[in-house]
Amino acid sequence: MQQPVKVLVAGHSFVSRLERFIHSNNQSPRINLNLGLDPEQFSVAFYGQGGCTIDRFRSEIFPRLWWTHKPDIVVLELGTIDLDFQNVDIDDLGCDYINFIQHMHRSFFVPKIVVNQVLWRQPQGSKVTNFRDRALEFNRYVGSLVNMLPYALFWDHLRIWKADNLFLHDGVHLNDAGNYRLYRSIRGGILAVNGI
Repeated sequence: MQQPVKVLVAGHSFVSRLERFIHSNNQSPRINLNLGLDPEQFSVAFYGQGGCTIDRFRSEIFPRLWWTHKPDIVVLELGTIDLDFQNVDIDDLGCDYINFIQHMHRSFFVPKIVVNQVLWRQPQGSKVTNFRDRALEFNRYVGSLVNMLPYALFWDHLRIWKADNLFLHDGVHLNDAGNYRLYRSIRGGILAVNGI
């Protein structure tokens, strides 16, 4: 019997909050830690670190996670923290992110990578006044480069991006309805990249 595909969903606090959401709703037949995926085909693990930047994830966190999980698919939820600093250049950040994604594939031999779209923040949750514009520009730039990589997929969280009632009062984190949409979106990204 073939081993299940090992999936690692990793990134900033959205991931740890999603995992908590799943734990608190696991009585529902629609919600489980394996994202509703067949456990004979997929095995899903989560790692979320509040305040995690792309650079910190690349240099400190991912090497340790790789040794622990040796994933076949990595789903990245990163970039939001970085974009909330006005002095961060979007093109430079995008290049750093793409270089890291290529490094994951070439040096750590991660076969498939899902790069999730950066979600916007509501004004009260951002240090910069133009966060949504910065996120749009970053997503366009990174998405165009990621989709040129045969082993990677840029994944849009369309059902979250287009709604403004999915956030907590902090304007940053998702409420339960938002987390359920994130759950479904990440699941969709895994199924899509597995077909590459």
